[in-house]
Amino acid sequence: MAAANTPVGCVTDNLSTLEAQIASAHNPDTGSERRDSALYDRSPSSLLEAWKRVRLNFTLGSPTFRHALRLTTALVVGYGLLQWLDPQQGFWILLTTLFVCRPNFATTRRFLSQRILGTVLGLIAGWASISLFPQPLIQSMIAVAAGVSFFANREKHYVVATASITLLVLCSFNQVGDGFDLIWPRLFDTLIGSLIAGLAVFFILPDWQGRRLYREAARC
Repeated sequence: MAAANTPVGCVTDNLSTLEAQIASAHNPDTGSERRDSALYDRSPSSLLEAWKRVRLNFTLGSPTFRHALRLTTALVVGYGLLQWLDPQQGFWILLTTLFVCRPNFATTRRFLSQRILGTVLGLIAGWASISLFPQPLIQSMIAVAAGVSFFANREKHYVVATASITLLVLCSFNQVGDGFDLIWPRLFDTLIGSLIAGLAVFFILPDWQGRRLYREAARC
């Protein structure tokens, strides 16, 4: 049997605790105990307790604090590039960085690839729409449908949501200008914003789980 102060012992203890919680999930007698547990209690009971919880995150050991520094740095870099390059629609660099940069590398990489793929699909669909249907009324209907699709898919289908909002932007912009002039700037700004987010999460205080393995083992 594994010793309690070893990583295997920690895993065994965690699985045993999880099994006990699952077994008592349908027991109404344990409801009050679960509500009093720290795992269930999500809201502070006073301003002092709220401040203590905030203060605990003012350290590099906090994933929330590291992500805040990482995201802030990425947005500053994006804003600097926006001022230097002076692109036509440069705010997309900042928006892409904000939406793509996530607390860990795996999630950021997933959203990064989905953002780029969705943007490309949306640009293709937008180019086809404004080419085949130059009538403003039809383009307005397409924009409305794209907006509905965006709100319907933004939580679970990020590729579809990104493609929809890109299609909406192209069709809407084409009502007051030349939508074709928006295709390449939108693509390049998305790529730049994604690159900034990817580099930030890779180099700025990265959250590699393997680096914290010895700490988790030491806690047992």
